[in-house]
Amino acid sequence: MSDKRKKGCPNECCEIHVRKVKHKAEINYCPICGTELLYVCSKCFSEIENIDEKHRICALCKAEYEEKHRGRVEKLKSGGKLVATTALPLILNNVKKLVDKGINRVVDIGVESAKGAVKGIVK
Repeated sequence: MSDKRKKGCPNECCEIHVRKVKHKAEINYCPICGTELLYVCSKCFSEIENIDEKHRICALCKAEYEEKHRGRVEKLKSGGKLVATTALPLILNNVKKLVDKGINRVVDIGVESAKGAVKGIVK
């Protein structure tokens, strides 16, 4: 497995540090000033500890990512509840029609139920 961590120059006077250039983990010294490179966060360029090869982002960026992830999960959950409360009754009504009219119109009724569900969600 290749090491995907990034290194950066800690010398604040170095042009590479100012431009926040990230180097591969195999490079040990800055090509401009010769300072030993340190592991940096892949997102914000702050220094991180050399824990293992999977440790690539700082604690602040990780917390920000987890917060965004939680927000996305909550939106999906609320969207699922909306679909269950609006589309499910429409689909169940169309299933009753399907049983009454027979198997011949399965595709047509399925299309109608999908259209009804979409109209219910959009409103």
